[in-house]
Amino acid sequence: GNLTYTGGAPSYVWMYRGTSNGGTNKGGWNTNEYFGERSAGLFSKNVEDLTPGTPYYYRCYASNSYGDAWASDTTNFTTISTPVTGSIFSFR
Repeated sequence: GNLTYTGGAPSYVWMYRGTSNGGTNKGGWNTNEYFGERSAGLFSKNVEDLTPGTPYYYRCYASNSYGDAWASDTTNFTTISTPVTGSIFSFR
C-alpha cells in the first residue's frame, strides 16, 4: 500500500482482506493485518495463511486524529493452485 498523506499526525494503517469484497465495512472482511503507526510512504507485509487457488480481496484503511480513510478501491488476486515447495536456489 501507499499512505499518501498524514497531515503531520501519527497515523495507523490496516489492510482488510477476505474471500469476498467487504468494501468500506470493517465487519465485512474475514481478517485484517495491522501495520502500526506509519509515516507517509509505501508499506507491505508477507501473508502466509492463504488457501491455494482462491480469490482474495483486500483494501487498506488508515486512521489518525484528522479522521479515517479507506483506499479508493478494493483490489483482488487469486493464489496459485499448487503450493510451491522446495528451494529454487542451489548453493555449493
